[in-house]
Amino acid sequence: MPAYVAGRKAEQQLIDEAIAAITKKRTKEGTLGSSPMTHITIIGPRGVGKTTLLEIADKKATEQEVFVVNSSILDDLQGIIRKLVAPQERKGWRRFVPRWLSRISNVGAQAGGPGLNIALNIALKDEPKQEDLELVLQERLQVQPVLLLMDEVMHYDLKSLRAVLQVSQFMIRKKMPLAVILAGTPDLESHLGKAEASFIARSKDIRINLFSDDEAADALRTPLANCGIEVEAKALEMMVALADNYPFFIQLIGEEVWKILAGKQQTAVNVALVEAAGKKMQVARNNFYRKIYGEIEELNLEAYAHQVVEIMGSFEGKRAAKKTVEAQLMSKDHKLSEEQARLIVKKLQQRGFLWAYEDNLLGPGIPSFFTYVEEKRKRLPEQKPNEQLPS
Repeated sequence: MPAYVAGRKAEQQLIDEAIAAITKKRTKEGTLGSSPMTHITIIGPRGVGKTTLLEIADKKATEQEVFVVNSSILDDLQGIIRKLVAPQERKGWRRFVPRWLSRISNVGAQAGGPGLNIALNIALKDEPKQEDLELVLQERLQVQPVLLLMDEVMHYDLKSLRAVLQVSQFMIRKKMPLAVILAGTPDLESHLGKAEASFIARSKDIRINLFSDDEAADALRTPLANCGIEVEAKALEMMVALADNYPFFIQLIGEEVWKILAGKQQTAVNVALVEAAGKKMQVARNNFYRKIYGEIEELNLEAYAHQVVEIMGSFEGKRAAKKTVEAQLMSKDHKLSEEQARLIVKKLQQRGFLWAYEDNLLGPGIPSFFTYVEEKRKRLPEQKPNEQLPS
């Protein structure tokens, strides 16, 4: 996590509210006075700080003695159950462990120590069911509040994701002290839809992308100032321009500036230093672009991506209404139906190539990536749309 986190004030406030809701005083029955906050979803292209927000939530929750479960992979329910069953010295929890093991596999065990681990391995040799997760989570919530932090959710196994969503929603409805934050790229929404958990449509959505000019300047200037480094006004302006207000690019240019400062033992950032850092940063940025372009190629969308770049270039600020982009795609390829054009634009949005900004205007999802695609188009033979459209 960055030593200094700029911007994202509203997003952090929502996280604070979610944690505050599950750390309130409980009733005699062990429940909260009212249901805690529903699920929070954090959606944005790569490199905008989704994982950083999860790390902030982890830190804040841990300070409030909330039990935090982090997940970036979900192929089955074993991982989450193992983390929830992690032996604790807290009163009551150790007595529960043998009861759960007995329920799912008729295995007895001494709570804690190597006997627990052996019994747990035997108990989990068969895939745990949704009911097992429900029991474990219920018992954990009796001991302390729980925060589930789930990253890269668009890659989760759907059956397991459905179980986690349904069990967590059940606990929230029962007024148990549980909060859930899910993060992923824009195709997260589609993946959650496939999980068949209709209530997730009522989740609290956090959609993040670029910083404002002031936030970008703050993200670059403050960490350096905290280390006694002065930044000339013109140099700061250049750094903001090189970063395109994109959090990941801010990290890239900041890292290169720091390396040069350390190497030369300088305590000030000037224009010449930023120019040198910018050249080094470009290599890392192109590698970032190359990976994303490769994903677009795998989806047979590169020709359409080239067309979209050309289309958007004719509009002010490279932003246009979704319907306009779809219509112009059809005008370039008369074989495209309205449904196919809609699907192409949707897929490009899901990969972060396009992003819906204010007034629902589509624009570049990742700054300067359009320039990378345009330069690539000029170097390559003309790309014809693949007859096999994405499904």
